[in-house]
Amino acid sequence: MSSKSIVSENHLAINVGGTTTGVSSGGEGGAFRGDPWRFVVLGVYLVHSVSNAIQWITYSPIVDEVKVYYNVGSQAVDMLSLIYLIAYVAIVFVSCKVFEVSGLKRGLVVASAFNAAGAAIKLITVYGPRSINILYLSQILNSVTEVFLIATPPLVATEWFLSRERTVATALMTNALNLGIAVGMLMPTLFVGPNKQSAEDFETLYWVQFAICAAPFIGTLLTPSAPKYVPSLAAARKNLNNSPKHPRGDESPSQRRDDSDDEDNENRRHDNETAPILHASSQRSSSGGHNHSLGATGAVGSNPQSSFLSVFSTVRDSIFILKTHREFVLLCIVCGLQMGVVWAMATVLPQVMKPFGISEGQAGWMGFLNLISGVFAAPFAGSYVDRSKHYKPVLLVLMLVTLVCVCAIVLGFQQMERTTTEQQHQVVVMAMALGHGAVVRCGALSKHSLAAVLFGVELTFPHAESTTAPILAWAGSAISIALIQLFGVMLGDAPDAHVALSVLIVCALALAVSTLVMMFISSDLRRHAFELHQS
Repeated sequence: MSSKSIVSENHLAINVGGTTTGVSSGGEGGAFRGDPWRFVVLGVYLVHSVSNAIQWITYSPIVDEVKVYYNVGSQAVDMLSLIYLIAYVAIVFVSCKVFEVSGLKRGLVVASAFNAAGAAIKLITVYGPRSINILYLSQILNSVTEVFLIATPPLVATEWFLSRERTVATALMTNALNLGIAVGMLMPTLFVGPNKQSAEDFETLYWVQFAICAAPFIGTLLTPSAPKYVPSLAAARKNLNNSPKHPRGDESPSQRRDDSDDEDNENRRHDNETAPILHASSQRSSSGGHNHSLGATGAVGSNPQSSFLSVFSTVRDSIFILKTHREFVLLCIVCGLQMGVVWAMATVLPQVMKPFGISEGQAGWMGFLNLISGVFAAPFAGSYVDRSKHYKPVLLVLMLVTLVCVCAIVLGFQQMERTTTEQQHQVVVMAMALGHGAVVRCGALSKHSLAAVLFGVELTFPHAESTTAPILAWAGSAISIALIQLFGVMLGDAPDAHVALSVLIVCALALAVSTLVMMFISSDLRRHAFELHQS
């Protein structure tokens, strides 16, 4: 058999360096087919991500009860959520490459095991010593899980889903975090509250969380390690990179040309092809049409001896991007401030609302309804900007809407001290309604949203999305840490209305600065221009 790829009615055979790899057909384009297990894998991942996010934010809605039960201050309770952000800042760039070395199934099994172990450790404080340090250990394990889950959606989508399904699958998986935070803002208040803060109440909460975390661990063990059929060209190329190579460790020139032709056709068929494939295409364009053994991840070559070093290559690539892309640096500032405000307020929301007569339960419902709305808004916002390419105008409008809503909330709470109880309830309703106006932005600029990530990918093309997206999330996590620390010092253990209002004003100022910076970002859509040139 020659090195040229041979496509028949029922089989796609690709020969690389003398080794033939078969790909079952019958699906997309007559050459690829989706494995029915992909929907089970998707469901398991969604539950996994939701359960981990619940544990991240679970102590924020019940700060007072946790303070009493564990005999600690407010800042010690805030640290339980802060651990997640610190872990992300510390190891996110390593996690981006770990799955490439360990494999997707093995990495998810380890992540889900850490998640379940973290949930189980919390039970020690019910049956043993009531030590906050035990909870810190639990949160550390859970935070490691969260860091690795963040890198997973594009990998799962590439390995399991057809090209036409990939964008939807990625959107669902990336928004599972927001769904989990929404549930985490409400669920603890159903089990623990002002009249429910005994050991039995915490026991019930922890057992429910453990059950939610154990389910995806078992599901991950039972799901297949890989799909039965190859769903797309990106997945086929990934499989070929893992297969035996020519003794010289490279492909023949004719094979590289054939791969180039195949991938160009795939990119023209699917407008939503993933960034790694586009990254590979750009490298071919700059090297005279040769692939240079670019895999599905956009990494050069597949020599096992370089696998360990590739784990740290994201850090090097990130520094290079920040040094050479001014517009992307500005976008990092924008996303950092926007996401930082969202995550910081999710942590301290009940403490900010309490001086205005809003209970933990009411604050939990506010956070739940706002975030759950963002979960549904995000796929539509991301899908629209992906089709229209109007990244900057859309994001700028959403940011302005958010700024107006937050300013209105500040003015409303400023009047609460001079109103009756009935009027205060009306202000609470107003705050929730305005919050729903703001969640559209939460959907568009959240950590895993398509809109901000796609804009960043456009600005930094031809660099891989696996490098661009973590930089944006890193900026949000770093600013969140600073804001949570600042808000914790401002609020203390017994905040009054003036201090709580000051926290809201700081949030409004941060949003105003980010909106102003956004105006100075030029829409340099490099990937879109490349696709137009190739078509």
